[in-house]
Amino acid sequence: MSDGTIVHIPTKVVREGERDYAILNSMTNSIYGLVYHKKTFTDVSNHWAQESINDLASRLVINGADEQRFLPDSEITRAEFMAIIIRALGLSSANKTFRFKDVEEKAWYHQAVQIGYSYGLVDGHRDGSFKPNEKITRQEAMVILSRAMKLVELNKEIDNTKQQELVNNFADSEQLAPWARQAAALTIEIGVIGGYKGELRPLQNITRAETAAIIQRFLQKAEFI
Repeated sequence: MSDGTIVHIPTKVVREGERDYAILNSMTNSIYGLVYHKKTFTDVSNHWAQESINDLASRLVINGADEQRFLPDSEITRAEFMAIIIRALGLSSANKTFRFKDVEEKAWYHQAVQIGYSYGLVDGHRDGSFKPNEKITRQEAMVILSRAMKLVELNKEIDNTKQQELVNNFADSEQLAPWARQAAALTIEIGVIGGYKGELRPLQNITRAETAAIIQRFLQKAEFI
């Protein structure tokens, strides 16, 4: 970035013959460099999302609660989720902004929210707020991910019949809000979002571990990593 900050650019390493090549998927123009940054956390050594967490931390997409701990089962806020998906996509600037009444310019998440708005990932609430410190639900995350899918050309057209078929496979599909059903179907169809023992749990707050696993799958499906 212009201030010298290092940001993640989605990178996939492929081998051809005896040589490895790094394929960078950047949506912006910048100066690029390859770094090796292996990161692990002490509290994820036996966690189901260990590989996803360590992979994305090494890619500078997610941060720990501190240098040693990730707190994988803690819930995540709307601001934190937006910052993670912005870093995952390698987005670093906004070409249009919106004055959310509860997002101050000095807030650490101000730029991430503005970038998310600029790329159509978030709209905010009807009253002009973003509610950055509220926990984000799984269905809210699905909507943001479905919009991000368009940026990486993962979007699909799903008719109403297919949509109903996809979401009705889950016992709690009636909990999905009408505004989230299409997004849920898209993320299920692509394989980014899965369920728990036959439930989608759309109203449940998403955890830090779930976020890591979902964002990693999203980048893999887009062939960005």
